[in-house]
Parts: sequence; structure tokens; C-alpha cells
Amino acid sequence: MHNKHTKLALLLLSASLALPGCYRVPVPQGNSLSVATLKHLRVGMSNQEVIQALGNPVLNNAFSDDQIVYVYSYKAKLNPIRIKRLYIYFTHDHVTRWQTTETNPAKP
Repeated sequence: MHNKHTKLALLLLSASLALPGCYRVPVPQGNSLSVATLKHLRVGMSNQEVIQALGNPVLNNAFSDDQIVYVYSYKAKLNPIRIKRLYIYFTHDHVTRWQTTETNPAKP
């Protein structure tokens, strides 16, 4: 009976040592950029209205007051990092246009 408990304990110990590398927690970073988020954008909005609607951007463009860049990256398990960017362009502190890009390093 003692031998069975020892074998079971060793089996559980060895299994628990192997498991930490099997599961990786998904790591989202930056501003969430969903379709619902983009619905808040309107041409003519001021810079402050954009920040109120979407939150503060993670990155500030020190070279241009006429552009805000929101960045969102997501790393899930063993998949490569996916990066989404939202570029918002301003003229005289009002939105004139925006564009989104998505980078997936696994794609050629």
C-alpha cells in the first residue's frame, strides 16, 4: 500500500513539473482596438474628444501634433505577436482621417 502511494506521488510530481511549460497566459498590451472602438471616431472630432472616447494612447508622437497612434499587441500561447495600430490624423486639432494596420509576423 505504501508503495502505491509513493508511485502515485512521484507520478503527480513529475506531471506537475512538466505542465508549467505547456500553458502560456495570453498577454494583451496597449489600447484595445475593436470595431466597436472605431465606431466612436468621427471626422471633425477634436484631439481631446478622441482621447475621451478612446482613452490615452500608449505612445505619444513627439515629432507631430497632427497624429495620434494607438497600438495594441496580443501574444497568445505559442503564436507570434499580433500588432494592431490605429493612426488618427488631425488638421487644426480636428480629425481628418484614420487608418488601421495589423502586423502578423507569421505571414510572409
